[in-house]
Amino acid sequence: MVDFSYLRKSSKSHPYQMRITVDQGPKFTGKRVCFSLGTHDKMEAIKRRDCILDCLEKAEFVVKGSGSTGIERRKANAS
Repeated sequence: MVDFSYLRKSSKSHPYQMRITVDQGPKFTGKRVCFSLGTHDKMEAIKRRDCILDCLEKAEFVVKGSGSTGIERRKANAS
């Protein structure tokens, strides 16, 4: 089954967009970020979304929860 989380398409003439919320800490509301994936093809949009999420994970960001659109900075271990 293909997961369409984070993807949206407002009309047939617009390309797919990726929409996430960036966590800014406990005292702030997360910032909603929406940007174009530059394609009208659903499978290509999924590949691009997955690539972006992989890059965010490598940059020490993690996806919060199953099906959530929140991104949270990974805390450094103080040991």
